[in-house]
Amino acid sequence: MPTTNDDDTLLEVERVASVSGAFGTITRDTAGLCCAARGSSAPAHYGVKRAGDRWLVSLATPDRWLSESIETSLLHSRDTMEDLLLDELKDRDWTEGAVAVKHFRDETKCYVFEAALPASSNARDDIRRLGTLLVAFEGTFSELGDMSEAESP
Repeated sequence: MPTTNDDDTLLEVERVASVSGAFGTITRDTAGLCCAARGSSAPAHYGVKRAGDRWLVSLATPDRWLSESIETSLLHSRDTMEDLLLDELKDRDWTEGAVAVKHFRDETKCYVFEAALPASSNARDDIRRLGTLLVAFEGTFSELGDMSEAESP
């Protein structure tokens, strides 16, 4: 369960997500922040949550085909997820270097792409980093696979 400071951090990251205009419905609860993927061909959401001494930013979908379409896009582009994400981050003045992205199927049977950032003792720093990473995640994934299929004519 998030602490009061974590709740405040999530509230501010929620504001960043809302102002970006990149997401559909945005909700926050005891598990963290959940931002619906706009225009995806299947249900998907971006998330931010605290896990011990780190923050997790993710894209999750229960749809196997959507996950595979993202993987296929990566395979054809010959880029790594980290390289594509770093390009998006650099466009947002990120100076911290590449962020590792894991891809797995979780216990709820969702396909997850996830990046971890160490939590800092400075909430403002966490808000800046998490907001930047969340919006960069959306910018990266919205261009892959069937993440924008619903927007096609």
